[in-house]
This record gives sequence, structure tokens and C-alpha cells, in this order.
Amino acid sequence: MEMSDRLSAFVAVLMTAFACTVTAAAPTRCSGTDVFVAGADDTDVAEACRAAAEARGVLQAIGLELPWGVAIRLVERAGDDGLGVGERARYETGSHAIVLRGYATTARAMPPGLAEDSAAAGRAVWRSYVVHELAHAAIHLSCVSTCPRRAVHEYVAAVAQYSSLPADLRADLVGRFGDVAPWGSEAEISDTYYAVDPERFAVKSYLHYRQPQAGPEFVRRLVHGGDR
Repeated sequence: MEMSDRLSAFVAVLMTAFACTVTAAAPTRCSGTDVFVAGADDTDVAEACRAAAEARGVLQAIGLELPWGVAIRLVERAGDDGLGVGERARYETGSHAIVLRGYATTARAMPPGLAEDSAAAGRAVWRSYVVHELAHAAIHLSCVSTCPRRAVHEYVAAVAQYSSLPADLRADLVGRFGDVAPWGSEAEISDTYYAVDPERFAVKSYLHYRQPQAGPEFVRRLVHGGDR
């Protein structure tokens, strides 16, 4: 594709992604990235850009690059965003855009005592949701002919999300699932388990990733090595 064609396609993506954001200011390009954020709350926009900066190193550590041209649309009210019940965010492959509920809405659904006890912790968790969706975008852009199945997408996104958190906060969140063990084998990482309990799936995935036989090389193989 010629550069002019790439630019035209990119502009079209941005126009599509932000067409419904009538209350937001013009999209903000996050410094040093090709990630764009639109939202009515300036603090949320700044925090989303902070998450994009944090995501770069996290993704590179597992063999992925911060995706270019991603449009993040922050929405203020549940019901106006097309997200399902309990769904915080979604990466939309067709428009290469992320729809994410703003912090005030999302904080009310966080684990008990988290956002209420510490605004910093609540914000860090919210930024981790941005990192999770950026991981989905990075996987999608890295696909050559076919993309990994859903469970692989979610394994990698969970690893990126938990890896982006401060160590003490991550330990607290993982500790809330004290009865959860890592995946026993790669075959256990299933779409069915994710559909039944995505939160436990995420913790099992991060714990598995931290084992010596897993780590970045395991993620690279899942994404690029034939588990399709």
C-alpha cells in the first residue's frame, strides 16, 4: 500500500471511530505514539495516554509492539457505548478502535474497596484495562494470514494487563483469587473457560505466564507459532 493510501485509510478509521463522540473534544494524540484518545473528561484522556505509554514496554517484553493508529473512544454513560452488561471495554477490529467506559463509571464496578480506598489504585486498574485492549490491537496487527483463537487473545491480554500494574496492587488483586492455580497445560487454555469465568481465566493466565516454562517465549509462540 502506498503512503498516501495508508494515510487516507488511517484518516477514515479515525473519522469512523469518533463519529459518535459528539460530546468529546477533538481526539488527542498521545505523546510519542500513534494512539489517539477522545473523551469529555480531560483527566481520563490523560490517563488513557499514560496507559498507552505504559503499554509500550509491557508489550515489547512479550514480543509485541504498541499498535499504531488506534483510536480510543471514552464514553461517559453505560448504555451509550454498545458494550454488554459487565463489559468494560472492547477492541473493534473493523474500525481499529477501542471503546472504553470512563473512570467514574468503571470504578463503581471494580473489586470491593479498591477505588473507594485508593484513587491511585483505582486509576491504575483503569489504565490496565486500556493496556488489555491495546494488547488485543497489537495481536490483531501482528497477524499474518490468520489470527489466534479467542483464548490465546485473552491469555496475552491478561498477561499484559496484570504486568502493567504496580507490584503491590497486582499482588492484592491476584490474592483475591487465592484458590486459583495456573493452567496445568496449554490444552487447558480454552475459549469455554474464558466464556464461563473471564476474571479467573485472567488470573490463571498471569500465574501460568510467571512459571519458568512459560514467560515471553511461550507468548510469542502462542501468537506467532501456529496455535490458531
